[in-house]
Amino acid sequence: MKFMVQFKNLGFNTEEIEKISNFYGVITDKIFNHVVENYDYFLSLGYKNKNIIKMMALCPYICNMSVLEIDKARKFFLDSGYSESVINHMTNLFPDLYRYSEIYLDLTRLFLINIGYDNQEVNKMTSIYPNIFALGTDNLNRKIRYFMDNGYTLSQIKQMFLKTPKLFGIDEDFLEKRKRYFLEIGYSFFDMLDMTSTYPMLFSFSDGTLKRVRSYFISRGFNNEEINEMTKRFPSLYSYHVKRFEEKFNYFLSKGYTLDQIRKMVLQVPAIFGYSNESLNGRRSYLKEHGYSDEEIHNMTIVFPALYDFKEDEIELKFHLIDTYGLEGAVRDNPIVLGQSSHLIYARGCYLASQGYFLDENSAKVLVTDFMTFQKKFGISNKEVKSLYPIEDFEENLILGNRIKIKSKNKK
Repeated sequence: MKFMVQFKNLGFNTEEIEKISNFYGVITDKIFNHVVENYDYFLSLGYKNKNIIKMMALCPYICNMSVLEIDKARKFFLDSGYSESVINHMTNLFPDLYRYSEIYLDLTRLFLINIGYDNQEVNKMTSIYPNIFALGTDNLNRKIRYFMDNGYTLSQIKQMFLKTPKLFGIDEDFLEKRKRYFLEIGYSFFDMLDMTSTYPMLFSFSDGTLKRVRSYFISRGFNNEEINEMTKRFPSLYSYHVKRFEEKFNYFLSKGYTLDQIRKMVLQVPAIFGYSNESLNGRRSYLKEHGYSDEEIHNMTIVFPALYDFKEDEIELKFHLIDTYGLEGAVRDNPIVLGQSSHLIYARGCYLASQGYFLDENSAKVLVTDFMTFQKKFGISNKEVKSLYPIEDFEENLILGNRIKIKSKNKK
C-alpha cells in the first residue's frame, strides 16, 4: 500500500494503517498530508504520540479533518466549560467527538440539564464517559425510564448516573441479568435497590468478578447471609481483588487478632477492607497518642472495630471532648461510646452545665449513655439538646466556662 512506510515512520502499526485505509478505500496524497498535519497539530495540543495514533485508528475521520474543523469542535467544549486537558482526555477515550455537530452535542447536554443536572455535573459525567454523546437522547431517556420502572426514584437515578455515567451505556438485558443474580443469591428487592443506588458500579461487574469475591469469603468461613450482610453495608467490597482481602487478614493476624476476631470485626465494619495498612497503622498510632496501650487498642477494636473506620476530623473533636470531660475510662470500659456523636456529647455537657451539674470522671459517663436513659433522667431528648447547643459553638465554649470542673487525669 502507498504510504505504508510513511505511516510506520509516524509510529502506526499494520493493523492501524489498515483501519484507516479501509475507511477511505484509497489513501491519497491529500489525505496523508492531512494525517501529518493533524498529527503535528495534536502534538501541539498536548496529546501523546501513542494517543494520536490510537485516535486516528479508532476514528479515521479525523485524519482528513482540517485544523479549522478540529478547532471548531474543541471550541464547543471550551465554551461549555471543559478545560483543554479534559477535552484531550475525552477525545482520547472517544475520538468520535470530533465528528459530531454542535447541534447534536448540544441536544445531549440540554437533555441532561433538563432532567436536573447542572452544567458542572454534565461536564463531570461526560468527561468520565464521553460515549454518552453517542447514545442519543432517546436512548438516555429509555435508560432513565428503565430504572424508574424498576423502583428507583428520579433522585436516586440522577445520583447513580452522576457516580457511574457508564450506566447510560450498559445494555438493559445485562442490567436485568445483574438484577436477577442479586435476587437469586438472597438479597431482597429493597436490598438490591439500596446497594445498586449506593454503588451503581455493581451493574457493570461480570458474574466472574462477583462470584470470585463471594467464593473467597466462603473459603474464610463466612456463610451466604453474612456475605450478603457485609456487601449490603459496603457494596464496593465487590470491587476488590482477593489479594486485598488476604492482605487485610494477614495484617490483623500480625497484630495479634485471631481469625474468629477478624471475622467478627469485618462483619461489623466491612469498610475496613478499604483502608491501606498505612492508614490502619495511623489509626492505631492516634489511639496510642491518647494514652491507650496496644492491649487496650486490641480489646477496644474487637468490641468496636469502627475505631478503624473513623474520620480524622471527627475523632479529633471527639477525643478533645473525651479529654475535657474525663471520659477515657468510659472508653476503655465500653469503646462503643465512641460511636456517640461529638455534637451530642458536647450538647449534653452544655445542658448539664447550664443546670448546675458537677461532672467528674465517673459522673461524666452520663454524656455517652443511651438516649432513653438520658431523657428519663434529665427530661430532654437528643434532638432538643442538640438544637439548644450547636456544635459550631464548641470552639467558643470549649471548657463551658467554669461551670464544669474536670479532675486531673494521669494518662498511661
